[in-house]
Amino acid sequence: MSHEFPSGPVPLNSELYIERSNIEPQAFEEVVKPGSLIRIKASMKMGKKSLLIRIIDYAKEHLYYKIVDLDFQEAGEINLSDPNKFLRWFCKRIANQLQILPNLDEYWDEDVGPILSCTTYFEEYLLDLINEPIVLAINQLHIIFSYDKTAQSFLPLLRCLHEKARIYENFAKLRIVVTYSTNDYVNLSVNQSPLNLGLPLSLPEFTKKEVEDLVDRHGLEWADEDKAIRLTERLMELVGGHPYLIRLALYRLVESSESLTQEQILEKFDQLLENAPTQSGIYSDHLRYLFNQLEEKSELKNAFREVLIHSKVQLKPIIAYKLESLGIIKLEGNYSKIACELHRIYFVNQYLRDNYLEKSHDESD
Repeated sequence: MSHEFPSGPVPLNSELYIERSNIEPQAFEEVVKPGSLIRIKASMKMGKKSLLIRIIDYAKEHLYYKIVDLDFQEAGEINLSDPNKFLRWFCKRIANQLQILPNLDEYWDEDVGPILSCTTYFEEYLLDLINEPIVLAINQLHIIFSYDKTAQSFLPLLRCLHEKARIYENFAKLRIVVTYSTNDYVNLSVNQSPLNLGLPLSLPEFTKKEVEDLVDRHGLEWADEDKAIRLTERLMELVGGHPYLIRLALYRLVESSESLTQEQILEKFDQLLENAPTQSGIYSDHLRYLFNQLEEKSELKNAFREVLIHSKVQLKPIIAYKLESLGIIKLEGNYSKIACELHRIYFVNQYLRDNYLEKSHDESD
């Protein structure tokens, strides 16, 4: 039985990585194209980074491309809050990973501004020194969305680099891959945002067949097929097909089921799932993180309570996208609903006391 704890991206050599709906072949085919842009969008812990590292590995090991792997979480508040500092950080990190001297001051002109300086730096320095194709991989692009001035500088720059790569031979060396958790809610026109270009890849939840495959890969093979179906259905009733939540449950089950019979394993699993939405359950860290995120942002908390009460409501787009990025709701057209039963049970207990819930139902009637 596998004992690989689900923390961070799934390692390249892991037997527990599940390919979904031919997404990987699409990405591998696209990254070969000069000037390509791949946009990987999904909520928290859905597998964005796991897919990204496989695209990077494919480009490096099979195509022999140069790789620049950036995570915007590493930029820090000082850089993120200042467009000029952020773009200099961006260029310097690229130069460092390409193992060339940054040489920023030679190409940075305060009079023309950071966007044009950055474009000139790419055109006259970075791309002039590197002959091979370059994969520019940006993880957690959405982090800059909360920094309006920086986003309004960087996102048009990214679009500009992609558009130049479609026209000019030097820029065509670039292949850009980004991951992000929400739609672009920065105040940009459609002609400035890069998030309406390139190949969009949305990571769906696991299907029932994919969950069954993952159960097998954890060594939970059943002589009685009905038992396997029961385990899969019970798990998906609670957490849907969320990759991280599925894997964490299976890890905890395997960890605590050594030397048990299949019937005992199923009993153990029922106990795990029954206790899962509580403070002491297998998802306590995950649920506590979501709770803290909502407590820190009253507008998100109040909006989410409305979803709890009414099951399906229309929220302001920015609020809906922020809640979706946490993976706590799903969007159906313009409507928001609870992402899974785990979240509903836990947050009803946290936010909706009996009298409050009864009052709300009375008012809706």
